[in-house]
Amino acid sequence: MTTPRAPGQPLLSRVVITDEDHRVLLVHTAGSHPQWGLPGGLVELSARVLASSVCCRAAGGLSAV
Repeated sequence: MTTPRAPGQPLLSRVVITDEDHRVLLVHTAGSHPQWGLPGGLVELSARVLASSVCCRAAGGLSAV
């Protein structure tokens, strides 16, 4: 289990998904134990489930499959 990060503490990430206003919606961390995370907590989903529900950031925002 990882220690929660304090607000404003830097986070290394591989993927950052934002909305049109550049607010962070979802983060995939880098490192030896990468995890999907939300601003404020970890996501209890496998990467496969997440990849099937979020396709990509499109011109008008996020697109879901």
